[in-house]
Amino acid sequence: MAHDATSLESDLRRIRTSISGSIDKETGKVNQEEVNAQAEKLKEWIADFENLYIDRSRQRPREADEISHKGRELNEEAWHTYETLIDFGLVAGEPPAPVGYGMLPSGYVNPQTKSTVVTLLRDLLNNYIKFRKTTLKQ
Repeated sequence: MAHDATSLESDLRRIRTSISGSIDKETGKVNQEEVNAQAEKLKEWIADFENLYIDRSRQRPREADEISHKGRELNEEAWHTYETLIDFGLVAGEPPAPVGYGMLPSGYVNPQTKSTVVTLLRDLLNNYIKFRKTTLKQ
């Protein structure tokens, strides 16, 4: 299914919102199933985005180099975010781990890791919006 630039933005917003929602603000526990589901959606998003920017570069021969270059950069950023999300899901699914004098229950992830994932998704969304408005001019 071909996605336009606006629907890709909406999809990325939903992924970001779902990931933020997968982190329980009270307990800090992470919903591994939701993280994994959103990682798969991000993987699909990357494929749809790649199709979009390649199609646009073909449609606009004069701007093809710029669209391709910036599209590849954003694509690399998206793959990095995806890989980080996969790692995030793996850590959330690890069995309980010893901490100090007790055990850290399964589903808990280092606050820095959570912050990194949220920041990467925010930056990816912001960079995609900039790409859509300045490079694709939509």
